Amino acid sequence: MIIFVGPDGSGKTTCAQSLHLRNFHFTKDSEYADYLKPLVAGEFWDSVCDRYIFDEIIYSKVMHRQIRHTNKEIHNIMLTTLMCRPVIVLFTHKPDRSTYEKAQYLPFEHWEECMQTYRDVLHEQRLPFFEFDYESPFVDPSMFVFTANTRMKFSSWWFNTIKTGNFPIGSPHPKVLIVAERLGPNNANNIPFETGPTGFMLSDVIVKAKIPWYDIAVTNYVKDVRRSTRTPNDEDNRRLTEELEHLKPEKVLLMGAVANKAKSIVMSMNIPVINIPHLGSLRYSGITDLGPYSSYIRSFVYNERRKH
Repeated sequence: MIIFVGPDGSGKTTCAQSLHLRNFHFTKDSEYADYLKPLVAGEFWDSVCDRYIFDEIIYSKVMHRQIRHTNKEIHNIMLTTLMCRPVIVLFTHKPDRSTYEKAQYLPFEHWEECMQTYRDVLHEQRLPFFEFDYESPFVDPSMFVFTANTRMKFSSWWFNTIKTGNFPIGSPHPKVLIVAERLGPNNANNIPFETGPTGFMLSDVIVKAKIPWYDIAVTNYVKDVRRSTRTPNDEDNRRLTEELEHLKPEKVLLMGAVANKAKSIVMSMNIPVINIPHLGSLRYSGITDLGPYSSYIRSFVYNERRKH
């Protein structure tokens, strides 16, 4: 999977078309479903995406307008995307004012601000990326295809989990892996915390705890269909062990009593682990202030001393 990002006029579309891959072109008017449907169907994995959902963050900042997507929508797309190990390429070539099309959405005078905002957001979310100027003689775009093909080999185990309907999302090597209980009843695309009250609560926690997308991964302990109520079994233990072996998280956070039954598995792999209440239990208890909960998680992930 290759993702081209950058300000208008930087050469993304021309380069994307030259690679002779499946090409998905997104715009400021692209809807959430435009990203979600091909992503969960596996159509992005051998393709190039000309812009992506997080471009909306950059353009909403630069153009001083309301962002089109919720944090939940952005998290669902970006955390699922990261497991594909995408090759993200920031296009840096600045066009001449004389050749800059007036029809471009981005005013030319905001071009450099837009470029800097791209760099800021990519670094803020700790996303690995390449910078590319199509006039540079030192980089051939075919390198991006080679790198994407190589990364796909390392993600083959995850592609197989997609077929089962139970898979982790997030960083392929996270600072923290959150292990929750099971798929929510309305998670129609099988994305952990995809929707519902606890889904939005988790996105709120990620933002409040200031955890970059590339630092976190999320999975469920019970690998079963939606609305299943069974207890964890040996197959769940095997699948979780496989995820831990591939993801190699620095720490594990077990969310809720059911997930806490996996503690011995995590400890056997010498990974620091803690158990916290499930977001669902907070909701049922009427707790709406997620600040202390988020602060506790951040202090665990980054070894920060908690403020009292």
